[in-house]
Amino acid sequence: MLKSRGIVLTALVLFSGGLVAEEITSGDRHFFEEKVRPILEENCLKCHSEAEKKRKGGLLLDRKAGWVEGGDSGESVLNLKNPEESLLIKMVGHDPDYEAMPP
Repeated sequence: MLKSRGIVLTALVLFSGGLVAEEITSGDRHFFEEKVRPILEENCLKCHSEAEKKRKGGLLLDRKAGWVEGGDSGESVLNLKNPEESLLIKMVGHDPDYEAMPP
């Protein structure tokens, strides 16, 4: 789980600029496709994607708006100013104060 957490954290740092309208480089895109997307597909998108017609907790992770708006909690899964404090990182890192994901 720590490896997945580190990869997701790195992706958040790399993509935080892209989420606020900066250009995503081809290197960033390659990193995402090779390292991050497989983790999302294996662990997250079964329950949090429009393609699967599932939106558990009101959260979609297969589109930018889902990452930014968050789910039923109303909290974005990203903290662009401090990625380590992102809800997503706390959940995949199994922080005891948050619901562990994947379950």
